Amino acid sequence: MNNEFYTLQPDSFGLNQKTNFQMLFYHQSDIEAHTHAFFELVYILSGSAVHSHDGTTQMLSAGDYFIIDIGSVHSYQTGEDFSLYNFLFLPEFLDETMVGCTSFKELIRHCMYRYNKISLGLDTENRLFHDTDGRILQIMELLHQECHEQKLGFYDICQNLVLEILIRMMRNTLEEEPDQKLLSEQYPQPIQQALLYFSEHLSDSSPISNFCDANHYSREYISRLFKKNIGITPVEYLRKKKMEHACLLLSTTTLRVSSIAEQCGYQDDKTFRTTFKTLLGITPTEYRNSTK
Repeated sequence: MNNEFYTLQPDSFGLNQKTNFQMLFYHQSDIEAHTHAFFELVYILSGSAVHSHDGTTQMLSAGDYFIIDIGSVHSYQTGEDFSLYNFLFLPEFLDETMVGCTSFKELIRHCMYRYNKISLGLDTENRLFHDTDGRILQIMELLHQECHEQKLGFYDICQNLVLEILIRMMRNTLEEEPDQKLLSEQYPQPIQQALLYFSEHLSDSSPISNFCDANHYSREYISRLFKKNIGITPVEYLRKKKMEHACLLLSTTTLRVSSIAEQCGYQDDKTFRTTFKTLLGITPTEYRNSTK
């Protein structure tokens, strides 16, 4: 894998002591691995792409959002109709005392001190969130409007809007942390069980049936409940997670495609190859070559 990358500097986007944040809209094309000396809050508006981020690989789709820490390396590949909001900011945008902060966890610790005890043990690196109720999109659109119009008090409004997103991200991190038995209370218990089971059984060829049999749920009930709470069916969710895992293995190992297919729960690599190309637009081999 190619470890070379370039660094984007704040002044390339007009970021400085006087103007320490910018709101941008992109119809994003593929972009090579890079890092930057500012924070990047990203919200996916449409389309899909493969996101490589400090050694992890994720498939992005509309409603996904995340923070790129200062110094993190990331890239976008195989984007299709891929558009996003990009809120760029220096740490002092949130508070003048935060100069030198480089990570999401540090932002939480410095500007939301009342949550220190909660946030200390959280795994926040490379975390991908999904806007299940549309609230984050509303906030991003308000940010875009405030940055464009720059009416009286817009700076303070933008600060508070970003703080709300950070708090919601921390809340979601807590709710999704199975090791702390803090799986999201916003989901019914069967969905919590399914999410945990699926994360531990990506190599199973029939994880949905196996989960339903083990927990005495009908497949129809779980599919209906999953669609209602997650927004997609269990089949769609697992397909996405399996392809994310496949992208990671393709970019970080020399395993044969057939072996990767098996680790992703596909009994024959022909079905795996077809699914991969349908979702990403290129073959597994083409994807592997693009990451070298």
